[in-house]
Amino acid sequence: MNGTIHEIDAQRARWRRYRAAQRLTDEDGDEFALGGLARHVDRLDLRLLFLPRDPVADTVPLDSETLGWLKEPRPTPYGGPAPQWGRHDRSTSSALVIYDQYRDDGGWERYLALHRHGGIELGSGGLTYEVGDRTIFPLWHIVGIAWTAAALQSEVAERWRPDLPCEAAIALRHTNGATLGGFAEGWKEPGRALWELTSSDQSCRAFRRQRATAAR
Repeated sequence: MNGTIHEIDAQRARWRRYRAAQRLTDEDGDEFALGGLARHVDRLDLRLLFLPRDPVADTVPLDSETLGWLKEPRPTPYGGPAPQWGRHDRSTSSALVIYDQYRDDGGWERYLALHRHGGIELGSGGLTYEVGDRTIFPLWHIVGIAWTAAALQSEVAERWRPDLPCEAAIALRHTNGATLGGFAEGWKEPGRALWELTSSDQSCRAFRRQRATAAR
């Protein structure tokens, strides 16, 4: 990020004010990450949000043409099957949203949103799984989702040119006592013989320290 130290501090403060309204700061406790669209998700595990330089800008038109563009099938940047975000869509005052909702009286399972300010957001519930009394976060799945979102954000930047730079915030909920699974091929997985929790515990503690880390 370029500019004087005062300009950089002012930019970071602007992003932080927006994240605070979205409950994406360390002070939010049990409500961490549950602001904005994420409040609709049952058992939210993962939330990712891109913020352009001006998070209150009116950059992207929230119309049917933009929604059609958002729904277009796209190859993933890693070559695997694309994440499925859902069969439902809706518009809000600030975003267009695609989401999955298995029951009319239930919350969302996952969602993908394009905000008026030009930032991509996604959230997913039911992403983790249990091994014994441990909650496991599937690293390969999380990385794949983040990679896909970043590629889509690049498309948004080319099409509507939101003011840069962007901040990316990734939030993982309920990491206390959890560990990581789904590493690259050759790594032992939780629940398999001779697998030890120690190294993954250390990695998960690092995630907890940086759960709302932003790329500045």
